[in-house]
Amino acid sequence: MALKDFDQLVDEINQAVHTDGPQGKTTADGLNSVLQSLAKELTDLPQQVAPTPDSTGSTTYSVLPYAPIITLDLAGAALHSLAVAGNLTFTETTNKAATRSKVIRLVGDGNARTLTFPPAWVFVGAAAPTGLAAGMTAILTLTCFGSTEEDIVAGYAAQL
Repeated sequence: MALKDFDQLVDEINQAVHTDGPQGKTTADGLNSVLQSLAKELTDLPQQVAPTPDSTGSTTYSVLPYAPIITLDLAGAALHSLAVAGNLTFTETTNKAATRSKVIRLVGDGNARTLTFPPAWVFVGAAAPTGLAAGMTAILTLTCFGSTEEDIVAGYAAQL
């Protein structure tokens, strides 16, 4: 079932709320019908796949060793921490598939560092970052929606 257009939902709510024109009274049945429809729409949304917890209930976590060039394996642990001790280049990922994701905490040392990312990654909110300031921490998130580098959507936020 396709999600209803936002304007269509607004129209349905307005019809339920304003049954006698803009100054009309809300009918409980009309509004209840719209809310039930909206609840059904939200229930039908695809569910986000969360990382699988281990036997203790914790999500798999690992510390990535620093290397100037890093290839991320999307089939491995979902959460990582990386102490950035030099300039850093991320290369194409391995084991790409829809629903796979990574969260990487980048912890900067005492020097400003350059960052380089695959040009095919789609960064949301801003262009791909080019550096990490000295002593700062950043979060890099990757979510894969297919089997190519172009299917990877990235988000990045750094400490100010």
